[in-house]
Parts: sequence; structure tokens; C-alpha cells
Amino acid sequence: MSMQLIGIPVRQESIRHLCDVVGAEDPIFYRPRTTASITRGFADDRIELDVIGFVTEDTRWARDDEGEWATGVVVRNPYPDSRRRDDVPEWWPEMLSDQELIVCELRSWHPMSRPKKTYRLWNCESAWTSDAQIARSLADWDDDEGPRGERPPRSLPIVEVDAVPQPKTTPRWKKPAGL
Repeated sequence: MSMQLIGIPVRQESIRHLCDVVGAEDPIFYRPRTTASITRGFADDRIELDVIGFVTEDTRWARDDEGEWATGVVVRNPYPDSRRRDDVPEWWPEMLSDQELIVCELRSWHPMSRPKKTYRLWNCESAWTSDAQIARSLADWDDDEGPRGERPPRSLPIVEVDAVPQPKTTPRWKKPAGL
């Protein structure tokens, strides 16, 4: 097990308990990091992805008649052989250059009964653990249809809302008189 924390915790009981729960038997040791743990990059050009499959999940809601939802997409690597190309963003993890396919999480889920026409790369995060690099890519679709196939309105009406007075807060503990 590998964790990345800011500093060294003073009380380590919760970390020891977590190690017991997951069965991590190695001794706990801490080492300082000299670089950022997570690298994030956002795709300014929102490159279009070549989708070849979906990651799906059954519905979680009792009243949902849609059934299966798309929660991710399996896509062809938008930057294959990125070690040899100059047009690859600097935030794209080099370890992905050898991969033919990449799984992207979807920012906005949709029912499988209503697939979208266009999916685009939104961002990618990567982090180094003690032994490996982990990457998480995020995609989104940009079709202009609403949840039931209807087009969204060109503009939304402006609604004014009166300010709601905030309740007065009372302290939970009052200092006794004379102290």
C-alpha cells in the first residue's frame, strides 16, 4: 500500500488501522517528496476521441427506466507514440504513449439507450506512487441535445431572488463569567 500525505501525521492510529483492514503487512515508513504528487493537464483544444467501447453501470435509482448508463469510454489513444511527436501536450503522461487503448471516465453520464455523437478529451491527471505511475483521463460529450433528445433553450430567463436573511448563530460554548 502506498499513500501520499502532506507531512508526517502526528497520530498514526488511523493509518495503522487502515493497514490492518487491507492486510498491508509491510512496516510503515515515511519519506519526503520533493515534487508535486499529482500532475494535472487540461485539453485546451478538446481533441475528439475515437470511441470503440463503453464502461457501463446499471442504474442506481429506483424510478429510472433507462437501465444501463455510460460512465466511461474506451478510446484509441489520442497521442500514440507520443515520445516521437512534438504535438503532444507536456501534461500528457509519457507512460501512455505505448498504449493502444485508454479508458476515460465520463464527466457527464448518459443512458446507453442515447449514445452521443462526439466525445472529447477533457483532462488527464497522473500521480506517482512509490512504485508506479497512475493516470486518470476524463472525457465529455458535446452533443447539443437535452436529456430526452430535446434541444436546450437558446437563453434562460433571468429570475431575481430576494436575499434570504441568515439565521443568528449561537456559540456552542460560552466562557463562564469571571474567567
